[in-house]
Amino acid sequence: SPGAQTWTTPRSLVGGVACRFSQSLAGVGDRAVYAWSCDGDGVLTNDLDQEIFYCEWTNGVWSAEKQLTVDTVADKNVRAALGSGGTSYLVWQHGTDLVMSQGFSTNLTLVRPDSQTAGFADYALTLGRNGNLVLLWQEMSPDGPDAHYRVYDPASGLWSQDMLLCRDASLERSFTPVWDDAG
Repeated sequence: SPGAQTWTTPRSLVGGVACRFSQSLAGVGDRAVYAWSCDGDGVLTNDLDQEIFYCEWTNGVWSAEKQLTVDTVADKNVRAALGSGGTSYLVWQHGTDLVMSQGFSTNLTLVRPDSQTAGFADYALTLGRNGNLVLLWQEMSPDGPDAHYRVYDPASGLWSQDMLLCRDASLERSFTPVWDDAG
């Protein structure tokens, strides 16, 4: 509570979830989304039964868990973002591609094909004030590992091409993006 400057008593958000791998929490105002991937049978030699789940915080209460994907394609490595207008975005690896669900729709948008390199095991997703999603990941370039990005424009509904964020000798990984007041 920002007004009282206190924390609530800890509570279980989602209990009894075995074989949960990735998880992501996003919030804005009085809304939040918690998303995760889960392996259905716990047999880790076959990831084709990994699916995406989520629950929402609205009106001071968490919803029951909901399953978004039901298929025989590996669905893993989910990231969540929530816009100020309440629009939810989930991005994850669907087989070899990176896909997006807007508003928990099962009609998926291709974000980036062939996104199975090691850099996508640790990608970041952030949403700016103007509704632009930014995806950051590490990829090899001629100079070695460098930070790359793509931007989603909600007005056109399109993702940009891959762009190089920086090129230097240092290793870039484990991104934690934030936005300033200028966007």
